[in-house]
Amino acid sequence: MKKTMTIALAAITSLSLVLAMAPTASARADTVRVATQGHCSGQASWKLHVAPENGRLQVEFEVHQATAGDRWAVRIRENGAALWSGSRTVQGDGSFDVKHLARNTTGSDRFAARPTNASTGEVCAGKATF
Repeated sequence: MKKTMTIALAAITSLSLVLAMAPTASARADTVRVATQGHCSGQASWKLHVAPENGRLQVEFEVHQATAGDRWAVRIRENGAALWSGSRTVQGDGSFDVKHLARNTTGSDRFAARPTNASTGEVCAGKATF
């Protein structure tokens, strides 16, 4: 009787572990995110995030600790090709961001973002590979 209960308990424990781990594994696959960060040539800092979104890649580039009101020219490239370019004005909190959806190509996707402050010439250079 004791041997039968031990085997049954071991089987239940094993099944519980398998069921508990399955949702975790699939949730991780859906939430893979690449994030890099660094400092610009002046006082500002940057962050570049890439994450899957509905079969595409959500690319978000942020600049922080910048001077409110300054305009920045921003270029984002994917695998060397232009993905997005435009300008952003720093908000009152000292930051701005650019969000854009990109193709999720076969293999690694390399992203590079380069904003330049029109007033001061400060430059940031962010890179991330997904």
